[in-house]
Amino acid sequence: MSYKVIAVDVRYRKPLEGIAGGTIPAGALIQPSGSNWVVHAVAGGSSNYIADYLMEESIADSFLNTEFLPYLAIAAGDLVNMPLAIQQTVAKGAKLTSNGDGYLKVAVTGVQNLGNATNYVPLTPVGNNVVSVSFVDPSANTQALAVTIDGNFIKVALATDGSGVITSTPALIKAAIEAVDGYDSLVTVGTVGGTAAILADEAVLQADEVFGFAEVAVTTTTVVSRVLVRKGA
Repeated sequence: MSYKVIAVDVRYRKPLEGIAGGTIPAGALIQPSGSNWVVHAVAGGSSNYIADYLMEESIADSFLNTEFLPYLAIAAGDLVNMPLAIQQTVAKGAKLTSNGDGYLKVAVTGVQNLGNATNYVPLTPVGNNVVSVSFVDPSANTQALAVTIDGNFIKVALATDGSGVITSTPALIKAAIEAVDGYDSLVTVGTVGGTAAILADEAVLQADEVFGFAEVAVTTTTVVSRVLVRKGA
């Protein structure tokens, strides 16, 4: 286990034209882009490069062409003290991602509830998979429930009775998905509701890219609130 607890001078490394003369938040996530450094500004993503939060001499909010910007390449397992987006509660062990403005936020799991308001199937993508799921009304009488997986697309053809009414319940759909080889590399499946049938539905599942995990619990009140983060793999 290694710890990035160091003190550096702001003159150590020169920013390239991507941010030279620009203004970035102190402690902003930065990343290389071609021959330039750019501020990381994609919410839900992460970067392996980060301005040095742990320096004794604080980074100024703006940089001149003649100034230097220190940076650290953060490795998996490293601990860093990072700024959080305002007004959020972070539990110990929570997954964290970029807020898109140089700060972090709690990462979303990408779970989507397919069905209807009271009976539905929660589906959560595994890892960084982007998964498309469709619950399809076959628009025909006496159809059997069938699940097919093609790459990252899961199609659930819903069962119908002799009048063409959908009869598939959350529990039946969950069992049908879990009976298909390879489903568990794409999604985890749950159920909510009783024995009532659900409606046709579709969704794209995508979780935020996780930067790291909160080592302590904290509730933010200002943009300078910070949390100790262990860099994820």
